[in-house]
Amino acid sequence: MRRNYIIALVVFAVMNLVALWLLWPKRFTQQPTSAEKVSAGSASPPVDTIARNHAAVTAEQFDEGKLNPQQREYLAEFKRPINFYGMVVDEARTPVEGATVTLGPIDNPIMSDSPGDARAQSSTSSAKSDAQGRFAVTGMRGSHLLVRVSKNGYYSAPNRSDAFFSHDTADPVMNWRLLPRGPEEPAIFVLRKKGEGTPLIRLPHLSVIVGKDGRPVDIHLATGRAVPVGQGDIRIEMSVGSEVVGPDRQYDWRCRISVPGGGLLPRKDDFEFIAPEEGYQPEEIIEKPKSLPRDDWDTDVFRHYFVKTGSGNYARVRLRLITRNSGSCVIEEAYLNPAGSPNLEYDPSKQASAR
Repeated sequence: MRRNYIIALVVFAVMNLVALWLLWPKRFTQQPTSAEKVSAGSASPPVDTIARNHAAVTAEQFDEGKLNPQQREYLAEFKRPINFYGMVVDEARTPVEGATVTLGPIDNPIMSDSPGDARAQSSTSSAKSDAQGRFAVTGMRGSHLLVRVSKNGYYSAPNRSDAFFSHDTADPVMNWRLLPRGPEEPAIFVLRKKGEGTPLIRLPHLSVIVGKDGRPVDIHLATGRAVPVGQGDIRIEMSVGSEVVGPDRQYDWRCRISVPGGGLLPRKDDFEFIAPEEGYQPEEIIEKPKSLPRDDWDTDVFRHYFVKTGSGNYARVRLRLITRNSGSCVIEEAYLNPAGSPNLEYDPSKQASAR
């Protein structure tokens, strides 16, 4: 009995020591390790690393000046000068003059817990591209810079007209962001000039229940409704197994997307509006067995197609196939040209109606 009592005391003492070590304040103010710092020659660690080490500043701390050394270092990141140079071009690489450049420097270190608190807002400003399509950002300060380019009469799309500039060029998590640029090497922003729009039937975002038992469901692209088999433009057949495996609860599923009498063609570019006349396949079969590695398996898939319907009309559709719950096909967007033309560039003033 005495031996058990001693063992219990020892266990209790060890647990208290572990808890004390975990809660010791120094763990919340420790300096970044060398592995977390930027490559040699940089004067300070990346702002993301500092934030992870609890250097974020609240409005109250900022107002009262109650800052520890690490938080003061964090504040310094928001005072770093920003010099950024860009050039706006169209799809033919012709300079675009007069494009609006919206600039959002991350220059406010306060992380307020109150939504809408003006003290927690960063500043914004704008500029215009010149006759050579160029613009420059100088005199700003901040840890990062958000840049977006737009102009009436042009399309803009993510990764072609957006940028996220960071001073930190060494952190692998941030390697997709633009590196610092000089006037001799501007960051390129691509806009696409709008063409001649045409009357199209535009479907709103909607969902069609297709079930999980493999039965075919036809969808009419002019209305977005499920119709009797043989009367639709796109057919969805989804089969989902009931057995689940592993901690991620993976299951077998299969989906067949087809166009009776017509075909599908992957649409790879958001700026591509003229549907090809050839190269369509009658169907695509998507299979996700439960034995796949987790990174290769998912409950949902997205598809973006040009469609040539059985009646000879052209459309472009963006689908999301969801195997959970009742099983559904979400039409995220769809544009159908009822006149038989391959032109699928949308003009809201020329809306067509379903026949």
